[in-house]
Amino acid sequence: MEFVLQQKVFSLHESFTVKDIDGNALYEVKGKLLSWGHKLTVKDLDGQEVMHVNEKVLSFPTKYTLETADGQEVALHAHITLLRAHYTLETPNGDWDIHGDFVDHNYEMRCGDTTIATVHQKILSWGDCYEISVPNDGDAVLALGVVLAIDCINANKISAKMNGVHAAQSN
Repeated sequence: MEFVLQQKVFSLHESFTVKDIDGNALYEVKGKLLSWGHKLTVKDLDGQEVMHVNEKVLSFPTKYTLETADGQEVALHAHITLLRAHYTLETPNGDWDIHGDFVDHNYEMRCGDTTIATVHQKILSWGDCYEISVPNDGDAVLALGVVLAIDCINANKISAKMNGVHAAQSN
């Protein structure tokens, strides 16, 4: 399965549309406007919730929980690294090892020797746009949850940098 996640640029809360390669809508992702940490809900076209992505606010390093519609809850942990983004998704069927490149635009999710998903961020697009390829359709929703969590982590990094720049300029 291949799909595209396109973030809306001008939105009061996190809002994403997930489409297939042909541009047909598959999922809608909405974030809570006022919440402590990122909280996202993924719904299918029938309005049924298929995934919840929640940031664990007071955890270091960063941690997210992903809960599927069938009640399965898994944890995504960020690792502290200098050059490459690295995450682990703990699942009952084996941990997913997720590595990104230096600028956090491309990722590969693997469980052992099996590729679960590859993710490429389009650099020149209006808003954040990710292309996601998942060989096994059964892994698609969980892979989407991972991409959403990583996007939130990157947004937090950018926000922290901007706040640091703003604080330095006001001194």
